[in-house]
Amino acid sequence: MDTIDVLVDVVQAQAWPVDDLRMLPMARTNASAKHPLSGYCLSVSFHWANLFYTLEPSVGTSTGPADAPLPFEDLMAEFSTYVLAAQSSIEPGAYLAFCQSWWSSGQLPSRAPYTSRRLASRVAAASRAMRQITLAEHGELFSYLADRTAGDPLYERVDSAQRLGWDEDNERVIDAIARLLEDVRLGWSRSPGPPRRSSTGKATSRKVVHRNFRDGFVRVSEQEAILLKDTTEEGWAFEYMLVAPETMEGATRERLQELIDATPVSDKGEESNGGAPDEDDSSASEDLKERARNEAEIRLDGSEWIPAEEAAGNDGLEAIRLDTSEDAPAVTSTGTSSRAAAEHIRRHHFAHRLAKNRLLLNEAQQLLAALREEPAESDDREVLMGVHACLALGRPIHEIVSKLCIHEGGARLGLNPEEIHYMCESRQWIVPCPAPAWQELDRDTDERIQWPQMWLNDQTGFGALLRHFGLATDGRPLQKLTVNRKRAANGFLARALPKADTTLEQCANFLFHQILATSQGDLGLACLITGQRHSHGSSVGHYANYRPQTVWRAYRRAWAGSSVVPPAAAYPIDEAQGGYGAKRVPTTEAVRRLLATLRSQAASGQDPQSCNAYVAYTLAGLVLGLGMRPVVEPRITDVAESFGKKLFLSLIDKARTDYHRRINAIPARLAKHLLHYEVFGSGTRQCLLTSEDSPLFPYIEPGTGARVCFRPSHLQAIAAPHFALELYALRRYARTHLREARGVHAEDLDAYMGHWLHRVSPHDPLSTYPMRRLAELAEGPVERMLDAVGFEPLKPKA
Repeated sequence: MDTIDVLVDVVQAQAWPVDDLRMLPMARTNASAKHPLSGYCLSVSFHWANLFYTLEPSVGTSTGPADAPLPFEDLMAEFSTYVLAAQSSIEPGAYLAFCQSWWSSGQLPSRAPYTSRRLASRVAAASRAMRQITLAEHGELFSYLADRTAGDPLYERVDSAQRLGWDEDNERVIDAIARLLEDVRLGWSRSPGPPRRSSTGKATSRKVVHRNFRDGFVRVSEQEAILLKDTTEEGWAFEYMLVAPETMEGATRERLQELIDATPVSDKGEESNGGAPDEDDSSASEDLKERARNEAEIRLDGSEWIPAEEAAGNDGLEAIRLDTSEDAPAVTSTGTSSRAAAEHIRRHHFAHRLAKNRLLLNEAQQLLAALREEPAESDDREVLMGVHACLALGRPIHEIVSKLCIHEGGARLGLNPEEIHYMCESRQWIVPCPAPAWQELDRDTDERIQWPQMWLNDQTGFGALLRHFGLATDGRPLQKLTVNRKRAANGFLARALPKADTTLEQCANFLFHQILATSQGDLGLACLITGQRHSHGSSVGHYANYRPQTVWRAYRRAWAGSSVVPPAAAYPIDEAQGGYGAKRVPTTEAVRRLLATLRSQAASGQDPQSCNAYVAYTLAGLVLGLGMRPVVEPRITDVAESFGKKLFLSLIDKARTDYHRRINAIPARLAKHLLHYEVFGSGTRQCLLTSEDSPLFPYIEPGTGARVCFRPSHLQAIAAPHFALELYALRRYARTHLREARGVHAEDLDAYMGHWLHRVSPHDPLSTYPMRRLAELAEGPVERMLDAVGFEPLKPKA
């Protein structure tokens, strides 16, 4: 109030004449009349103008007591809440700069201080729409929106209004209001209404929207979003959402908006809806729409093969839920964001979890021994069996309860892939594998087999415990975790390890960290075997396909080479053909055939086929030799010349910021090939190193001879039918081969692939990761991998 008093004093000190427009009181004018302040301060905010107008007499009248406000004022008060929410995204500094510019120039700045043109456009359009419903021709729509007899809020009335049949003018008004609500109302989206069609005849959908607002709430409109769930070692479960990777339709709309904004007003006609343009928007010419589609296609080419978690936006948290147990109330409700919760999650992903009371191997083995010593007729034998399963599989007790099935016979195919099975005769676990990326795609003949269920030899004596308790029979012995059963489990843990203060969560988390400790920190193996998710483990799982023998060894090694040996059993998996983990991982023979095809076309094909094949061969070498994502254009730098070493390559991955820049040493045969490629590309080394005027990797259009940037999808046109997978598949092959065939340390693989823990890049200035290890990786395992698949330095065709 002190600030308001100061402002009033300043206004009074101006000594303006009584008839000065700035001295007019806050009074409403009939909607059909022009307000005296129109063209002055009302231009500052489109919504502000609504506060100076009232309905035309024929539109509506007061429906309550004489002193009750008009329905219009109630409706405007509701709408004002959403405008204020949108305005809360404005940074104070930006608003002050806006005012200063207006004051110094005497002209209203052309751009409002919103965080985006889209939001500013939607606020303006919705405010104009609210102004329009004061007119008599929109009286029916006004009456519908102002009717609060059912007590439903404005956004519900707007939603139901969209589903009714209105004339074109009313539809435009209601759509403009709905677009603003979509941006600022959590989880709300416009009603789809009648199907809308683009010029190609395909149904269109709306752009993903995500904004962080300064009021502490975060709105997530109708959107493609990724819901992530995780659990800390202390038992805190939380979930949060990331904005889904960019879609073709969203990129087209965004580019179309940019082109419209850059087009002179006289060329683009009258704005039709006040929001972001749709592909069928009449305000955009066909040429602009076609150009936007083409540029979006080029920009996103190949990105469809990046795993969703890796490509998702991760700068902000849109929804967080923290629970201490299954039935506990939320500490922070879904849809809100708190700094404490955000910091909690940041620390959780900063590095591998550490806890002073984490179970050690000898403590886990003590628990297993104590379980075998429990009375055979114990009333708690079912839940004690569940505790053993938690330790043996690294999965939480509630998952054991809901999925564990016991079978008397031996291991076999055809069991439910969503459940956990224990086979008493063969003493084996059959557990579900985490769902891989592109699970819905059919397997191609060039890719390794990916099995949906993982077979693990019993290393903890679970079968013996079942026989001890008399539970080695077909069925589901533990179908419900009651309070008494949970109390009994905690009582057993307290008796077995009285000094450790052990919890069920620690039992479930033991195996994950034990596998990390005994498998060179390979997150892919730890996440695959336990089904847990941590940091970039999901990304690793989308790239690595592990042979069954690798998984079995890792599981046995985690239990310190347990002496429990199950009987010999037949496994349904041919190790030479596939295993567990990622899909769309090509076989060595398929990669060898691809490179041979490209090499043959480059050496003997006709132009432009020969040139295109040579560029594709070079890109394939970069993806294999450097783990490069084929959606980025690298910059080759001579950072190692002063040391007398080979070339190093610097590239920016993922978010394309300097923080994501990484450096890789170039294997000898790839470096030699790049020296040949510089002759093909430009004839001078300097132009290759700093090429900016033309694509570093060009593609010559067969029909027109136009020279464009090589896109990942071009490989399919060049290599078909000899190789049916995408260029990105070579990156998955490299991660799989280097781990499986070359035994490369997981930390080196992460640096090679561009994976690392949250904000702990091995290329960070403060990192302790030695770059020499990258050079050793290039000189040894990667060089041998290139030799195994037949990559050789190739001179361009003369």
